[in-house]
Amino acid sequence: MSLAVLCNANADVGYGHFFRCLYLVNEWQRITNQSVRWYGDIDDALHEHCSVIINVPWQDAISHVNAISPGTLLCDSYMLDDNVVDTLAQHHKVVVIDDFGDHLFPAAEVVINFTVAGAQYPYKSQRRLIGPDYFLCDPSLDAIRNRNLFEKERIEVHQNAMWQNKRLDVESARFLIAMGGFDRHQVGGHLAIQLGNSLPQSKVILLGKYNDELVSSLPKNVEHIPYTDSMNELFKCVNIVISGGGLVKYESAYCGILNVVLAQTDKQMQETQQFKTLGLCEPYGMARNLLSASNESGSEDGNTSNADKDEEINHFVSWLRNVDVDDLLFELKRSSLNVFSAKSSHSTATCLLNILGEEF
Repeated sequence: MSLAVLCNANADVGYGHFFRCLYLVNEWQRITNQSVRWYGDIDDALHEHCSVIINVPWQDAISHVNAISPGTLLCDSYMLDDNVVDTLAQHHKVVVIDDFGDHLFPAAEVVINFTVAGAQYPYKSQRRLIGPDYFLCDPSLDAIRNRNLFEKERIEVHQNAMWQNKRLDVESARFLIAMGGFDRHQVGGHLAIQLGNSLPQSKVILLGKYNDELVSSLPKNVEHIPYTDSMNELFKCVNIVISGGGLVKYESAYCGILNVVLAQTDKQMQETQQFKTLGLCEPYGMARNLLSASNESGSEDGNTSNADKDEEINHFVSWLRNVDVDDLLFELKRSSLNVFSAKSSHSTATCLLNILGEEF
């Protein structure tokens, strides 16, 4: 039976939906050697990952997939709801990748939700693959995970995994600022400038699309990378990640890299608090608040001055300097071992194929 993918990846929703699908599709293809067609509003930068792509607006994409031969349809989009899945399920075995449990998806064959909050959502699909055991990520992250969690500095004490790490010095840390495919509040750029200036011995990688004026203002110790499809290369060379609370948050925790979250949305913040409870990240707050001082210090039109924004970001840098990063890192490594399973993308694909009765 054929596999098709329905998802969006653009300035409105970022790239996380696409890459979650891609990691599962790649493992599916390694097992089955099947070709895969992609449908949806998908940015040009991502087309190289797709052997066949029908790049059309969302409603047109639905029409296209309803017109193809019945098969398995992998769907990942915030535009999905129960009615859409009901329609799609009349033609295909529908597999939904979801985050926040806003819909029950009773017509879906399988729902995959690898978040730590997934178990609390009352999905009505035929089968459910729930929790971080089904985390979808680039298999190349396994080598980084092994290096960080099982390196020779690890010792056994009374059968408990412990780590003797050199202290992580924030002043000379290697930062990755990755707020998502699109930094809707432009927080990352301003933060990179302030981090670079305040911590001159540090190295900062700023990932994402930012305007030319901001990029030209970056200090010499900040490198700007507009886009990469090799996150593993970045994770190899950093020891603190500042993320927007999406897929990068999970990738960092999987790799055993300290992750500070500036959540882009309220739902991401709620789920991030559960992530924190497990010891997998350190939330600072909402990204939009980092560039918004109180109304009392704002201008008459409600906007904040550059001085107010600098003060907010300086407060973040000061907070970062005072956090006990070594304790956080110790807890993160222990939690990552307990929460995640190695090679989870491959095992998820295998499990899905078994559920669907695919021969391979």
